[in-house]
Amino acid sequence: MGTLGGAALLMRRWDEAEGWYPEAAALGDGRWGNLGSTRRNARLILRALGEDHSRIDRCFNIPPVVAFSGHLLDRVIPRFPPALEGPVRLAILERLRTLQPGFGYAAAGCGGDILFLEAIQERGGEVQVVLPYDRAQFRTDSVDLIPGGDWGDRYDRLLASATEVTTASDRRLGTGSISYEYGFQLLDGVACLRADALATDLICLALWDGRPGDGPGGTASSVALWRSAGRQVEVVDLAAIVHRHGTLTVRTTSPGRGEAPTGPSAASVGRGPGTPVLVEPQSARTAPSGAFEPAIVGLLFADVQGFSRLTEEELPLFVEHFLGKVAQGIEALADPPLLTNTWGDGLYLVFRGVREAGTFAMELRRTVVETHWPDHGLPDGLSLRIALHAGPAYACQDPVTRRLNYLGSNVNMAARIEPVTPPGDVYASGAFAALARSVGVENFSCGHVGRMPLAKGYGTVPVYVLHRGIPPGAASQVP
Repeated sequence: MGTLGGAALLMRRWDEAEGWYPEAAALGDGRWGNLGSTRRNARLILRALGEDHSRIDRCFNIPPVVAFSGHLLDRVIPRFPPALEGPVRLAILERLRTLQPGFGYAAAGCGGDILFLEAIQERGGEVQVVLPYDRAQFRTDSVDLIPGGDWGDRYDRLLASATEVTTASDRRLGTGSISYEYGFQLLDGVACLRADALATDLICLALWDGRPGDGPGGTASSVALWRSAGRQVEVVDLAAIVHRHGTLTVRTTSPGRGEAPTGPSAASVGRGPGTPVLVEPQSARTAPSGAFEPAIVGLLFADVQGFSRLTEEELPLFVEHFLGKVAQGIEALADPPLLTNTWGDGLYLVFRGVREAGTFAMELRRTVVETHWPDHGLPDGLSLRIALHAGPAYACQDPVTRRLNYLGSNVNMAARIEPVTPPGDVYASGAFAALARSVGVENFSCGHVGRMPLAKGYGTVPVYVLHRGIPPGAASQVP
């Protein structure tokens, strides 16, 4: 039916196309990936014809994707007292009735996250949970906050029934705030990728009281990221709910998402009815000088196909011309890598972010492909395979080499993608693709390859291939 609809569009038979596409949508009910591909193809045809796609979009009725961020129940700063669970739940349900989503993406913390995910399930939608780190540790830090509560059981049920549970890192990193920051960026990116794949809308929903946050990865920073990206942001006003139902009281429990591990220093303001008591915690960013703290970076590993067949006479030419061209590319960058390293034919580079890493990878690939290596005394067919990943890594001064180095599980992940990359291609992890989509990279895009087993038994993960530019109609495509 979708093929017949596309043929009708090409012949500009609009009424006929509007008849075929609803039949395709009815036959594919629930097979959202197939329907998304059909709608995306219809949009491409209409764009090429210079026509508006809104009429055809109505034929498919693919529900929007919602990415969620919201306050947990009170721990350090009093914002969401446990007594208001019921009114908050009703407010979230009411907003979802308006938005009519089919897919919900959130972490699963005690409070807004769990209430949102349960509401999506109650409406028959698909739940996707993105945790910042190990599910057991996250439950301890951000779920089991209310003595005698049932949040832990609800958390376990959500994870068991979710369509997919993604864990950003194996364990909590540093003081914890970097884990939440990375986890939210990953959540935002995978929600964007899903909306792209379905050719549907992405809506960003926050349960927020409008006040600044207490650390990266919290609700205020999520809303700021969304607004800076020009996203559609919906806010369930927690402050208004609190005002309608009475005064907040201070709770002090173990720190959770976006909060410092230290205790608060009390500073109260205006304690009239409905006015919260403001408690300012010490920032989780104020780590002791020289602390072994991670930062989110772009990671590149590459090696040369054909290097082992070089003769002794060709090795100096390889260093001069092949590695020389790599060096020239690095020197031309306005924002050079934080770290550059080589060993034989291997390259290891660390960049400030995904945009810088991906841009350099595509330029390096172009240089290698377009260079006629026999002109430089090297064999024809020299090729480079390049792997990209993004995530928190630890910077340190290596006492052996006396140089800056970056370490951690995400460095290992990047290294394991490189051996499964075909020569001449640039492959990236799902995390890299998600972060690239989250920050709105425009000079390259990530196309889904599939789930692939990595080298050395490192597991099976989603892998993407980089292309130049943004394909018409989608920033990236996933199943």
